[in-house]
Amino acid sequence: MEFRDKVKTAFQEAQARICGALEMEDGKRKFGSEHWEHQTGGGGITRIIVHGDVLEKGRAALVRHVHARPRARGDARERVHHVGRDQAARAAPAAVGVVVRGA
Repeated sequence: MEFRDKVKTAFQEAQARICGALEMEDGKRKFGSEHWEHQTGGGGITRIIVHGDVLEKGRAALVRHVHARPRARGDARERVHHVGRDQAARAAPAAVGVVVRGA
């Protein structure tokens, strides 16, 4: 399995564990799921829960490889020097963000 695929799988599993734990805590609602693609490349999965017993609203977004603004790209080029080109070429920016509001 490629490094990029391992990272993608790890983030997807983290998102699923977080959402599963929140669903268990709520007991009433389940997260819906929306896959999306960004026009410049990349994309992600946004999962949303609303009107639960414990959670009024919740969102867990998995974002992968969305192209950075020019300044961020310049900063990233600086970091390439420190980690090496082979490692940087395999890198796939990704993040899981969670926002919840109690009922």
